[in-house]
Amino acid sequence: MKNKFFLFLLFWGMLALSGCDLLNPAGTNDGDEEAVLPYVKITQNITANTVFLSNKTYYIESGVYVDNNSVLTIQAGAVIKFNAGGWMETTAGSEIHADGTVSNRIVFTSANDNSVGIAVATGTPTPGYWAEIRMNNSTGTRFKFCDFKYGGNGSYNMLYLGNQIVSVDSCRFMYNNNYALDASEQPAGAVIKNNLFAWNQKPIHISTKLSIHDTNLNVFVSNSMNAIFVNGEHINGSVTWGVTSVSFLIGSGQGFYVQQPSGLLRILNGVVVKLTGGSWIGFEGGVNNLRVGSNVYFTDWRDDEHGGDSNGDGSLTSPAAGAWDGLYNNTTGIYVMNTNQILFDSDQSGNETNFTFLAP
Repeated sequence: MKNKFFLFLLFWGMLALSGCDLLNPAGTNDGDEEAVLPYVKITQNITANTVFLSNKTYYIESGVYVDNNSVLTIQAGAVIKFNAGGWMETTAGSEIHADGTVSNRIVFTSANDNSVGIAVATGTPTPGYWAEIRMNNSTGTRFKFCDFKYGGNGSYNMLYLGNQIVSVDSCRFMYNNNYALDASEQPAGAVIKNNLFAWNQKPIHISTKLSIHDTNLNVFVSNSMNAIFVNGEHINGSVTWGVTSVSFLIGSGQGFYVQQPSGLLRILNGVVVKLTGGSWIGFEGGVNNLRVGSNVYFTDWRDDEHGGDSNGDGSLTSPAAGAWDGLYNNTTGIYVMNTNQILFDSDQSGNETNFTFLAP
């Protein structure tokens, strides 16, 4: 009898030492301690190499830096949810390695998105709910088989790549405000391929250092302003534009020169380039560093007949003469005419000449 009583006391003593609460199941509390959450809440900056584990849900309530030259590795199947206005940003020297798989994707999404991972909120996910993921001097960052949804709060873009080479491969951008993918400062060599851009306000913004064409297999579906937006910086290397499913769009007041001695812009067959008020392209006709294929059009961004509805207003507006400045031959100091390919530019009366472009 004494032995049994001793074992009974020993059992209850061990329970007390272990902190077990037989009255509360996992995930609840009795008022004396915090609840055990079914997801991981990130409340501090990431300052050492860190792994987000496969098939777990992570919740970022406000914002978090990946800092101190650390690497955040995100395993396939991880879900990262952001509260309203939430964000993630790398500082110089830090990286994100997000490698999903075709059957186990990584998801960055709204806290209200209960279609994936563990529920952390009960609202309805909407475009622009959370802010952005932002790279700052982040060489080596890569995203593969990732989904980016419901970002672009305020003036933020969903995924900003910064000015160091980043790889974005086989990702899906959906339901984002502003630019879903901001590659406007990316250098030559950046990888943007096999991605889906669907139901965003604007799918992508690229620098004039990037080549992008149909062989990259990016797909653009039902974006409000369905175009590839181009940052107006001068071209000093070899660049190719070859996407034919949507137009390339140069914004209001922007323009660039294809500069000597190494600048070359090749626009492949069937591409449409759209320009807005005050925008222009300059080139050196003497060395033919603007090469243009067949069935290429330079036109007003309101021209839905060529390149579809790029300004997102359906049929409310129509193209008109004088909508953009023109193509400027810097060798001769004269704008060029080509009535088959250059449409709705400004009437540069007495300062235009016919020009035949070389094939790309």
